[in-house]
Amino acid sequence: MISTDMFKKKAEDRLLFVVFAVVICSQYLLLFKPIHHLRDNLYMLKSGLDGAITRDEAVCCVA
Repeated sequence: MISTDMFKKKAEDRLLFVVFAVVICSQYLLLFKPIHHLRDNLYMLKSGLDGAITRDEAVCCVA
């Protein structure tokens, strides 16, 4: 039979794992979000300087 303390410990471990997973995912998204904005900014800058270009062309320039 599983003791109550052991059950609580497993629940705490699961909760801790979920919290760490959420923190890691949010940090990952924050890390790559500025790169997405930089690509958009380069797209707008090149559009303004060279005339209208497509977004695919801008992505090729950044990649």
